[in-house]
Amino acid sequence: MADAPVHAMLLAAGLGTRLGELSAERPKPMFPVCNRPLVRWAANLCVEHGLREISVNLHHLGEQLRAELGDGADLGARVRYSPEPVILGTGGGIKAMAAQHPRGTAVVMNAKLVVDIDLRELLAFHRERGALATLVLHEDPQPERWGALGIDENGRLTRLLEQRRPGAGVTRDLMFCGIHVLEPEVVEAIPDGPCCIIRTAYSTLFRAGAPLVGYVLRGTFQEHSTPRRYLDGNLDLLRGIGVPRVCPGPLRGVDPSARVDPSARLVEPVLVGPGATVGPGATVGPEVVLGDGARVAAGVDVCRAVVWPGAEVRARATEAIITPRACLQLGGQRA
Repeated sequence: MADAPVHAMLLAAGLGTRLGELSAERPKPMFPVCNRPLVRWAANLCVEHGLREISVNLHHLGEQLRAELGDGADLGARVRYSPEPVILGTGGGIKAMAAQHPRGTAVVMNAKLVVDIDLRELLAFHRERGALATLVLHEDPQPERWGALGIDENGRLTRLLEQRRPGAGVTRDLMFCGIHVLEPEVVEAIPDGPCCIIRTAYSTLFRAGAPLVGYVLRGTFQEHSTPRRYLDGNLDLLRGIGVPRVCPGPLRGVDPSARVDPSARLVEPVLVGPGATVGPGATVGPEVVLGDGARVAAGVDVCRAVVWPGAEVRARATEAIITPRACLQLGGQRA
């Protein structure tokens, strides 16, 4: 197993339904976090850990993902795509992508995450335990709302959703992060057609007593499935909270190509992207990400906001996500 080739699979075919009107403009993995699309955060993390063969599955607005990553040359990787005319779910998506690679170990990651994880350490953990699959788990006060998985003191999986291993003893319940390492035997256990890998392949292997283990994530974990989580994830990084060791670009500062009027005011922390414009008398910040080519009109104040590439802020905005088509004011909206 130690010498088997390792490739990466990025799950990017979801519909992003909880993001409402925002997902009509971009698929979730293309949502910019500190001016870099989430899929680039994931791909960059893989490449930084030596995983240069990457597959990405596509469904909703998949052409945007192709345009962003291309063939992977600018990442120093080879990127292949697995289009899904009918969405296949996590199981079907993984099975389709696995067909593009020779048999070997795969690191699978949901492309909506910003996460601080050492993938080399994860792979070493997986190999040391002789696991068929290693699922990355995270502490959460209510793991059941995500679908709880449990492990014993040795990391062996003792709970898989409703199923529990008889006689397992003390179990630590955690949430599944959407990152896992799996061997070809797991892919073989996935049925044909659309399906969830947890409720099909992993469920079957768990009942059979296969070596399934959990790796507890100690670093940052941000997922961006709602507008509130997406906004807060951006602003936390701006404030320097939970910054991963691997980032695809700067998290603060003003790009040299941006145009900020001398009478405008920038209140740190801010990130102003290439070609962005801040008009006379405007105030940007604190806690604003201004995307590539975005514009803040004269005299307008904006704070605690993410402004997408090409969008224009024409009126005061606070606690907002501003896109070329809409301004979503969140106010006290919960996660």
